Amino acid sequence: MFKDLKKAINKRKVSDDEIDTVLDNIDHLLPQAEAIGQTAMTVQLKAQQSFAQRMKDDIVPAGLRTTISYDQLDKAIHSADDYEAEQLLMKTLAEYTRLIPDKNMAKINDVKDLFDDIIIVYTDQSGTERKVADDIKKEKDPIAFGIMRYAHDENIRGIRNGGITSDDLVFITDWVDEYSDLTLGKLLTEYDIKANTWQE
Repeated sequence: MFKDLKKAINKRKVSDDEIDTVLDNIDHLLPQAEAIGQTAMTVQLKAQQSFAQRMKDDIVPAGLRTTISYDQLDKAIHSADDYEAEQLLMKTLAEYTRLIPDKNMAKINDVKDLFDDIIIVYTDQSGTERKVADDIKKEKDPIAFGIMRYAHDENIRGIRNGGITSDDLVFITDWVDEYSDLTLGKLLTEYDIKANTWQE
């Protein structure tokens, strides 16, 4: 499952030319949409303009240009059998309760202010969230993505909570979770986190 997901990620690196093309096209289309009163299209174009400008000004200069769309993520999940797909979990960084290695934590910390949220895609190996089959327990590669949102004031039908989320997730980092079969409680009692060794 994660192999399929990473294959999808590796196929998508946003180029500077692509970002410039998006911004140029929006500069052409936005005045037209505003002039004739296409409110929903105007909001969508402004959202895409915001996402592209943030990629150009902040995210790409930070060394992040690899993305995956929500559609690609969904396709990668469902390329596996139904049971395997059910094991995939996706939570915000605020909700994530597993250990993150120092170097990956530093990477996330360096770029987290560039995004509106960070999400972690992973499988729960401890059995506390879902029962996991033995073959799924081989999957130990959480992936962190950044997401962008665009807030607006217009009450547009079909756009929930007064905002739009980018179609693309920006890849930040991934790691091998060697302790994915442990609950947080067991990790705290059996692992010397400061020394980074198992307690004898």
